[in-house]
Amino acid sequence: MPWTLYRFIFRELLRLLLLSAVVLVLLISFFLAIKPLNDGLLGPWRLIKFVGYSIPTTLTVVVPFAGAFASTMVFSRMASDNEVVACATSGISYRSILLPVFVLGWVLAIGLYLLNSWVVPSFYREISLMVQQDVPSLVISQVQRGRPVQIPSREGYVLYADDADERYLSDLEAGDESTSAPRPNPGAPDKVIMLRGVALGLFDDAGKMRDLFTAEKADVYMYRHRGRTFARIRLQNVMPYDPATGNYGRVKKTQTLPLHVPNPIKDDLRFYTWHQLLDLTRHPEKHDDVAQRQVRLAGRLAKEGLMQDMLERLGKAGDEGRVTLLSGASDRYVISTPTVRRTKSGLKLAADSSTPVRVRHDSGGLYTSDIEAQSASIRVAVDEQSDQILTELELTGVTVKDMRLDGRVTQKRSRQISRLRGVQARLKPLLDQLPGALRQRAQGYPDQQDIQDAAIDLEGILRKLRCKILAQVHERLALAVASLLVLMLGAVLSMKLQGTTPLVVYFWSFLMASVAVFVTRSGVNVASDPDYSLSLGLLVIWLGNVALFVVLMGVYRGLARN
Repeated sequence: MPWTLYRFIFRELLRLLLLSAVVLVLLISFFLAIKPLNDGLLGPWRLIKFVGYSIPTTLTVVVPFAGAFASTMVFSRMASDNEVVACATSGISYRSILLPVFVLGWVLAIGLYLLNSWVVPSFYREISLMVQQDVPSLVISQVQRGRPVQIPSREGYVLYADDADERYLSDLEAGDESTSAPRPNPGAPDKVIMLRGVALGLFDDAGKMRDLFTAEKADVYMYRHRGRTFARIRLQNVMPYDPATGNYGRVKKTQTLPLHVPNPIKDDLRFYTWHQLLDLTRHPEKHDDVAQRQVRLAGRLAKEGLMQDMLERLGKAGDEGRVTLLSGASDRYVISTPTVRRTKSGLKLAADSSTPVRVRHDSGGLYTSDIEAQSASIRVAVDEQSDQILTELELTGVTVKDMRLDGRVTQKRSRQISRLRGVQARLKPLLDQLPGALRQRAQGYPDQQDIQDAAIDLEGILRKLRCKILAQVHERLALAVASLLVLMLGAVLSMKLQGTTPLVVYFWSFLMASVAVFVTRSGVNVASDPDYSLSLGLLVIWLGNVALFVVLMGVYRGLARN
């Protein structure tokens, strides 16, 4: 066996492969760092960390091209020096000459698959956490540069401010000027972004401005809840703009805008290791897209359950015909009405000739007031940030008897009581159920179109997630096999095109590698699209490798005949 030849080929291949991979990885890593560096998100130390985290992630793309370059250079030099002819003359077949390339190709393929399935996802997470989740640094950097800030949310908000500062919540609680801002939910960060001279615009999907607010100052809080990121912007001295009239109004009270910030890690399957993908097939509710649809369906089920329960109770006579709603820690509202009917937006309560709509208010266990009204409406909404079903009660033709003031009676045209909740927690038990159980519950409401739409949406995202998981596994495997085929193709082309410059040979190898990678990436999109079949998507994923294999075998057969 020609072990000396094998050691020479293997050593030269490995040397050029490492050299070209290092150069390409560093170039791509620094290129990826240009945008966050230009945005002011990366200092010197963070730049080094960013490049370090980018190295494993770029290897998955670089290895096939570096392998093609290494095999092309090694075998082009051997062919130009007539070393391949000398080996053939001495009885060494082309198959034996290519054996070190084949072995190194399998090592690269296995290593690349392991890298893609276990190592790279962790580094993707570190990069995303460093750049995309550092929202306070992004906002402050953009404001200080005088640029508008596109808030990373699904609502389409764009913010501009004259000045931005980052403070600790402990400083605010100790007597800062913004102590009126409440502390967010448990698990919140200990900092808040304080903005001055604020303009906040809301754009629709077509890029057209829907709403515009200007405010003297604003505080931005960000916190985590049920694995998702939320933000609350508290605007003070707000002036909303009316596009219809072109005039500004003025609202003195503080306004709070809730935002849902997409999770870049949980939304992208590239951030999942092989074990995490396997776990995701068993527990799809851990994916952010599925969790969002699950919350939507659970909210509509809980909302409908509360509506039906209130409708049934209020339709009964006597003490049974009452509904109790809670507010805060100690406030209780007991509602009764002679007539009730269902509307599209909720429930409509109305008095008759002898009995008004009555609401009894207890606070801290004490009977505080009795409210009578000619009519009332109950609207129910889902608050995803607190896992609660909140009810709003709006009364018209109101008479209030205050028991704390010896039964003093006052009359109002209307009164609104917001953020009421039921005695029984309805949303949280549904959120703890699996998606399949929620879909079964939805079958019990065939006449509720909003529930059926949410169930169909959940089923669709589950099916799409299963396809994306399978496509992700096949993509990683296909890219690994492509590195083997491209390495072999570079060597075979160099021997076949003896006398041609290495640049021309590498051009064809590079072209075939690019086609294979492009087709494989495109196949993932096809497999993830519900308009196409999964089988077609998997076929496209492997089509690039099939083309590489056909070209490789065609070139090798032509070489072997000579």
